Amino acid sequence: RDGQEVWGRLSMVGLPAEEGGPARHLSIVEDITELRRSSQAVLDSESRLRILSDQLPDSFLYQYLSRPGEAPRFLYLSAGVERLCGLKAEDVVRDPGLLFGQVDPAMRSAYLEAEAASARNQTPFAMDLRQRHADGTWRWFRVRSMPRPQPDGSVLWEGISTDVTEAQHSLLKLEEGEARFRVVIEKAPVPLFLHREGRFVYLNPASLRLLKAGSAEELIGQPVLDRVHPDDRAQALERIRLALATGGEAPLLEERLLALDGSVLHVEVLGRAVTVDGQPTMLVFAQDVSGRKQADMTELRARKAESLVLMAGSIAHDFNNIFQGVLGFLEVAGIRAGENAELRLLLGKAEGSLRKAIGLSWK
Repeated sequence: RDGQEVWGRLSMVGLPAEEGGPARHLSIVEDITELRRSSQAVLDSESRLRILSDQLPDSFLYQYLSRPGEAPRFLYLSAGVERLCGLKAEDVVRDPGLLFGQVDPAMRSAYLEAEAASARNQTPFAMDLRQRHADGTWRWFRVRSMPRPQPDGSVLWEGISTDVTEAQHSLLKLEEGEARFRVVIEKAPVPLFLHREGRFVYLNPASLRLLKAGSAEELIGQPVLDRVHPDDRAQALERIRLALATGGEAPLLEERLLALDGSVLHVEVLGRAVTVDGQPTMLVFAQDVSGRKQADMTELRARKAESLVLMAGSIAHDFNNIFQGVLGFLEVAGIRAGENAELRLLLGKAEGSLRKAIGLSWK
């Protein structure tokens, strides 16, 4: 009546005609406008979902059914499987072996075990798989799905497979770089160690030798300040706090460390706040300067001894000048003593003693 378009379902039933009369029919018209709209909404939603799933740049969606006594099969794959694996979706639906056959043979056993565990425990399936593309190149896929038990005893997985080849290659390069870095650190002659939350988490062999540890286990997890001389701990703690707070450096400074045997080590330390495994950590370089300190002390003692010798020589020279003057006076007194034998004897003894003193002053 109002001009709106509606959908209707027409049903007709033939009725017995009266004698000599026209044929009769019973017609029933049912308004199915809302049902039609609901059905169209579902179709539109499915269409949008299919378009979205087919346009995923590096992934494809799938439905995978496993029924006891039957070979597993795919019910659906989005169009991305052709772009990422070189296989048409309809071909894989007909023959699942086309896609399974791309999985690295070395990983198939682990894949089957993970799938069985997912079905048995009703837990998400998650695995990174290496697959050979139809063009012969190897690629990595991160497969994630959720199992849903069906009334007939089968299990339906609905999931997504994402190409993570570039990320995997980057990870491998990172791991190779870390391995090379560790080799360099392990071979470095300079003591280097890491500590986090006040405790050792890594020490290279040079650090173990410096602290006289037989193995890293003797120090890993132990408080760092236990290895710092008590008189230097407050200073060390403040340097660590400032470096971690600013994400900066603890400048080069001389400190005293305590080796495991109790000996005191004079070292120069340089620290830097870094992030390791996502956690703030202190990276510390240490250089043992105990030998240099000992050499400096030896040199200092030698210089002091030399100074004393020079000072003694100067004093002896001054005394000798005085003694020479006194000796001259004694010689004059001896001449003036004349024939006074007693006085000459005393003056002679005084001169002899004075000459002995002069001799000692030159030794």
